[in-house]
Amino acid sequence: MAVGLTNKEIASKLFLTEQTIKWYRMRLNQKFEAKNATEFVAKAKELGII
Repeated sequence: MAVGLTNKEIASKLFLTEQTIKWYRMRLNQKFEAKNATEFVAKAKELGII
């Protein structure tokens, strides 16, 4: 997510389905109280996760 890969690209690299990636992204946004991927990445960087 931080480097701008699409769900399809992430799924391919991790050998998962695109639907699984969408679910994980949704859950990460919920856990970090982020409205979108950009906000999630910013919060993760602030916390030193990425």
